[in-house]
Amino acid sequence: MENLPNDLLSKILFLVPCDSVLNCKLVCKTWKTLISHRQVISILFSLGTESEMDCMNELYYGYYEEIKGTTKEEFNYRTSLKKINHPPMNRRDHVDSIVGCCNGLVCFIVPHDHVDDPVYICNPITGEYVNLPELNAEVGLIVGGFGYLRSANVYKVIRIHYPSRVYFSDVQLSAGSVQIYTFGDCGGGGGYRRSIGETSYSLTFQGTLVNGSLYWLDNKDWKIVSFNLSDEEFSLLPTVPPCLLQEDPGKNTMYRMKVLQGNLCLVHLQLGEHVNIWSYKDNLAKQNERDNPSLGWSLEFSIPYSCKAYHEPFAVTKHNEVLLWYGYTRLCCYDSSTKTLSKIVDEDGDLTNSFCAIPHISSMVSLKALGVNSKKHRYYSCQNETTDDKQPQLVVPKLIGSANDDQVAGVTTTI
Repeated sequence: MENLPNDLLSKILFLVPCDSVLNCKLVCKTWKTLISHRQVISILFSLGTESEMDCMNELYYGYYEEIKGTTKEEFNYRTSLKKINHPPMNRRDHVDSIVGCCNGLVCFIVPHDHVDDPVYICNPITGEYVNLPELNAEVGLIVGGFGYLRSANVYKVIRIHYPSRVYFSDVQLSAGSVQIYTFGDCGGGGGYRRSIGETSYSLTFQGTLVNGSLYWLDNKDWKIVSFNLSDEEFSLLPTVPPCLLQEDPGKNTMYRMKVLQGNLCLVHLQLGEHVNIWSYKDNLAKQNERDNPSLGWSLEFSIPYSCKAYHEPFAVTKHNEVLLWYGYTRLCCYDSSTKTLSKIVDEDGDLTNSFCAIPHISSMVSLKALGVNSKKHRYYSCQNETTDDKQPQLVVPKLIGSANDDQVAGVTTTI
């Protein structure tokens, strides 16, 4: 293969399964360079498990077409997916463990005392990781965000601490103190943390990254708040979807900010009725926004459902299918062409109320190269979970999609 042109060699290496990538990098400098620029899109699963003492999360990955092609009777999360040999992470029930993903790096929350802190960053493919300094607080609510600013080649972890507030509460007795941890081409080496003051916005859940800004929903005034990673300033989006203009927008509803098909989206879950996905087009919003308070927002998907379980969209496939996880253990798909909602995986198993899935771009981005004092797990690979009866395992090396520069910079892509 040493006589093959680089473009052909690159295509061949692009199809190498994730668990073999690290070995291929050791062959020669050319292979190492070519593999360092590859991005393979998969779904990263964070699955809950319980030991006698702790609640833990384990990491798995798989490809949508392979999962969809397996019958519901055959599928099992722990045997049909590839397990990432990563040490289990502490978790808390009913709390999403994944803060965000940028260029293959993933930020997780770590529970300590009575708070959930966004302080663990890793590359699930290489095993490299870093534990950021924990917040010196024992109570309150922490709202986080993880973003990448391409123009400066820096990564930023945003942490907003509300000392007198708890999860799922609209009561805000204090402002939120804002801290930023920066690493990358920021000078000084190794990243740094600093406080930038307080915010009066009542933010919930983790920030959603789109085009160099993080977004949250203010559940007190029902406005959408953005945080520009460049100037590090909060501001309000000029318009909101029609659902937030109702007389009581919070009645029997849940909202989540998402990025789907490269656009900022607001997911409006009306319990027992529908999941509406509103997409924001910034170029349209700037036209006569004063005359139309919802300009720039369009209803991309309206998914009917009758049960009262929590449904959360997390990706759109290349066939315009919406992937949702619901009930913390199940995976389903909405086909926009037939307008049908179907179960892809219907398994309770032992997931113990902790299931989270995101599109993930497998990359070789190095934390150490970004100036972070990172560590690496001694033994690291992706493997199929073994079972006692030695049943055949599902092998998932198939490439489902590719990513462009915008998608690598933290924008969710199709899969």
